[in-house]
Amino acid sequence: MPPGYPYGVARGVNDAGTVVGHMHPTPAGLDRRAFIYDGNAVVNLGTLPGATQSFAFAISDEKPPTAVGYSHPSSRAVRWVDGVIDELVLPMGPNSVAADVSPNGHIAGWMGSSPLVGPSAAFVWYQGRAIGLPPLPGAYACEAAAVNDNGDACGSCLFDIKGTLAALRKAVLWKDGKAIDLRGAARQVSLRGARSHQ
Repeated sequence: MPPGYPYGVARGVNDAGTVVGHMHPTPAGLDRRAFIYDGNAVVNLGTLPGATQSFAFAISDEKPPTAVGYSHPSSRAVRWVDGVIDELVLPMGPNSVAADVSPNGHIAGWMGSSPLVGPSAAFVWYQGRAIGLPPLPGAYACEAAAVNDNGDACGSCLFDIKGTLAALRKAVLWKDGKAIDLRGAARQVSLRGARSHQ
């Protein structure tokens, strides 16, 4: 780790062994900075102008690779290419996080107010174009956590539980522009299996 930043967390690694994560100068984890490690040195990736912290979560296999994460405060989804930070232009705000990048550069995450209290929507960004992903019916907040080279994303959506302050989280797959409730999909598969054994 570089001088002044002895603590850190590694979050992602690509096929070339390049690692990304965040580092911080104190055990409390304040003043965090995204970093990249290419086998030779840990490099501070910096923040957006006016931001005080940054986090990197994943890195692609492209040449040069794309690292993704966010810059804080007022979280804004970013990518780094050749060490240069760039904010993703997204159709919803004010906050956003880029959570994952596929080997070929598809980026997924969330945008909106908050994925915990809503409203928020999942997105996929590729080659300068952002697509908001539809929520499961009745959900008030969604976030994408992973994406593949086809632009298929997965993550979760939140729902109110009537009569409580708790929330229900459902796993979701976004494929071909559609949101698929994986709990419902699993139930359908098990019913099909049961019928086949009758």
